[in-house]
Amino acid sequence: MAINKFFIMDYRLPKKQIQNLLKKYREIVGQRNADRIRVVIALASGHSVSLVASIFVLDVGTVRRYFRMYEEGGVNGLLEVRYQGRQSYLTDEEKKKLKEHLRNHIYLDVKPIIEYVYATFQVKYSLPGMTKLLHELNFVYKKSKNCPSKADPETQRKWNGRLSIGQWRIDEAIDGQVD
Repeated sequence: MAINKFFIMDYRLPKKQIQNLLKKYREIVGQRNADRIRVVIALASGHSVSLVASIFVLDVGTVRRYFRMYEEGGVNGLLEVRYQGRQSYLTDEEKKKLKEHLRNHIYLDVKPIIEYVYATFQVKYSLPGMTKLLHELNFVYKKSKNCPSKADPETQRKWNGRLSIGQWRIDEAIDGQVD
């Protein structure tokens, strides 16, 4: 990036670098990373910072930062995610206790788990926060399946009988023994 005498930065790149960016763009997974590469390609193609910012609905400073990240670290530097997140409210020991509790108790919703954690550990979680913690602990939500609550044994016996007779007739027809 060169600075001319009017203090306007030159964001142009050699065609080979633009071709490499396009190749990486085609391989990339994830909208955020794709947008970062597109911003650098647009700047490198000669478009102004303000135009690129308005097209991608970004701040001018963000557009410049993306280009600087690319210059300093290449594509890997551009795509590097520096966000760390925050530390969990629960200690490792409390997480182990929660995991053990969840293995022994079935919950159909996250809200009762939030209440249990608050009652046991005095830690308040939001719904998305608890969902994230449960995923971190390798728990997944599986929608429960409906099953008949009032099964009549006599009706089931008759139904099962019809199925076996029907199956028997199908077997007979395959063997060629049915008229």
